[in-house]
This record gives sequence, structure tokens and C-alpha cells, in this order.
Amino acid sequence: MSPKSEHTHSCHERWLDNKQQGSPICDQYNVQVLPDRTFVCVADGCNWGERPRDAARIAAMSFVRHELQNAPTAAGTRESGRMLLRAMQAAHNGIVKSKSDIWEAGTTTLIGGFVARLVPPGAGDAEYGVFLLSIGDCKCFLWDVHTGKVRDVTSGNRGNLLDPTDPGGRLGPYVRGCDPDTRNLALFYERCHQDDILIFCSDGVHDNLDPSSIGVDPEELTPVFSGKSWEEACKMDQDLAALIKQKFSADR
Repeated sequence: MSPKSEHTHSCHERWLDNKQQGSPICDQYNVQVLPDRTFVCVADGCNWGERPRDAARIAAMSFVRHELQNAPTAAGTRESGRMLLRAMQAAHNGIVKSKSDIWEAGTTTLIGGFVARLVPPGAGDAEYGVFLLSIGDCKCFLWDVHTGKVRDVTSGNRGNLLDPTDPGGRLGPYVRGCDPDTRNLALFYERCHQDDILIFCSDGVHDNLDPSSIGVDPEELTPVFSGKSWEEACKMDQDLAALIKQKFSADR
């Protein structure tokens, strides 16, 4: 997990209690597997310490709990999207509701949703729908069993290509009193098949797949950016820079 900007403390302060820097782990997840669908949520607390860890834990539990209680019987995209937005609201409310001072609550990024079977058993190739909501910079990748390739289901959910400490959005009190930061809130839908693999991860994982984080220059990925740094490439053509980053990460 990489730290995200919030109320930061110095490295020296983080070592005063003789705990390893980065403890406790602020990545949390919740998975519930039912016969006809699977509910999942991954949350990555912003910054270090107990508050973001607790925010991530509460958000993941609250999100999946709402899904279990309110998931539509028929997996229509519109109805599912509305349900996921309400689950996000439940996660945010869960973070702040127990705090006498709202600003004592931590913040967290989150990706959550469910996988539902679209074709009834015995009716041919098992096809599934993946319904996701993302706020912040957690990601979902899909490995296709038929092609052996990986694609980024959450393509475009990291808006800031140059600053890994900016998640783009978060749940918990952050703007306008105690509202969440919804800058890059997005809904995603993807189809997959039996034996495909969905990979949910925080930026602590996928930063290691980002070419700019591991010393791969943009000109190595396209001649259009010959002699350019990543900052220069993004200023020149941000859409193209995002596209080649996404392809590199998925291929890697």
C-alpha cells in the first residue's frame, strides 16, 4: 500500500512507538460466496495508522452487507448500478456514523461489486457478468482463460497519471463538511466465463505494474513519445499516455 495524502505525520513520528512504518496494514477485503453469485469488496485506507485501517475495514464490511441485503434478483445493469451506488453510501455512512467528531474518521479508497451468472446452469457456456463500483485507485484485472491475456476492467479509474499518492477519490469525511471525494467515482461492467480469473488489488500491487514506477520510459512503449519524460508525455497526449500505461500493466 502506498500512502495517500491526508493528515500526514513525519517518518520519525511513525517510529516513536517502535512499530514498523506502515503498520497496521490498511488494505482490507470482504468476500461472500453464494451459489449464484459472489460479492467482493477491497478497500485501501488512505495514509497510515488505525483510522484508515478502521475506515477500510468498516467500508468493506458495510458495502458487502448492503449488497447481500439488496442485490437484484435479475442482474440488470441499471438496477445493479443503482444498488452499488447505495452500497457505496452505506460504506461511507458506516465510516462516519460512530464518530462524535466526524473528522476523527479515516478515509479509504474502495472497489466493490459482484459476479453473477447470466446463463442458467445447463444452458451452454457458463457466462457471468461482473458489476463493479470504484472510487479511488484500487483495480480489477481479468485473466481470460480462452486467450491467456489480461485486461484492466477498471480502465481509466486512475486520473492522475503522475502522482501515485493521489487516489483521485475516497470515502470518509474529506470535502464539504463530511462528504466523500467522488472525483473518479465510476461504474464498470464486464462479461467473463467459467475459469476466468478476476484479480482485485490496491495500488500497492498495481503500482509495481506501472511503467513510470519501474523505470520504463514512454519512448520504449511508443515512438510518439521519443525523448519525452512521463510528465512531458502526459502534457503532450494524456489519453495516449494512459492507454500505453494500461496496456503495459495488463501485459506485465
